[in-house]
Amino acid sequence: MARQDNTRLTKLERRELAREKARVLREEQEKREKRNRMLLIGGILGVIVIVALVVVAIVMNSNRSAFADVAEPAGTEEGGFSLSALDVAGDSTGDPKVQVYLDYACSWCNLFEQQYAADIKEMNEAGEAEFWFYPVALLDNSNDFTAFSGLAANASGTVMEHAPDQWAAFNEQLFITYAANPSAMLPEIEAAAATAGVPAEVIARFADGEFRDWVDATTRNFLRNVARGTPEVRVDGETLVQWTDENALQDAIAAARG
Repeated sequence: MARQDNTRLTKLERRELAREKARVLREEQEKREKRNRMLLIGGILGVIVIVALVVVAIVMNSNRSAFADVAEPAGTEEGGFSLSALDVAGDSTGDPKVQVYLDYACSWCNLFEQQYAADIKEMNEAGEAEFWFYPVALLDNSNDFTAFSGLAANASGTVMEHAPDQWAAFNEQLFITYAANPSAMLPEIEAAAATAGVPAEVIARFADGEFRDWVDATTRNFLRNVARGTPEVRVDGETLVQWTDENALQDAIAAARG
């Protein structure tokens, strides 16, 4: 007759039974650990794939120009307007490239304008350097470029597109306007344009925000690739740190010309 419980098993049989139970438990534990390892590896691989995709996306976006799919004013490159591309007495081709990044609500930019506007006009007409100007809206706190900084940059781009010959005079008037009234908005910008001789039909375009996306692009490009504050003045790619020194810009241009 078969035994009904462990109490009747011999010592050897009980030992064998315990070993068998231990073996079964070990196998079950090993299966659980293997399954958990596979799940862990799968999870890690999943995270790696996700991180890799994020890195690829970041790299692709960082390499993508801020101006992709953005309508830029005629005659601009990477947000810059070439004053030297207008009719001048001299030919600046091959001469030092001067880049001025500015914000119309920036008091230091206004100081740069006051210090160098006449000299830049003279050097530009003589073809002593290529002068490029890049309006940005770092100081626009509206989040949609509807404060003075953004409105002025948009208007600047509009004049670049539709009345480039009046741009230099309008650029000067924008700084004068903000310095006189830091609360200035679109009506004052329109008045500044009229003073600079911008045609009425061009001034009427300011309210449309024709180049608001471009202003956003110029500002993002500046923060990503250029600097953190304005004015940023560069001569052949080298930042002119002490531009407030007397004749600093002229000296830097002369040195670059050799």
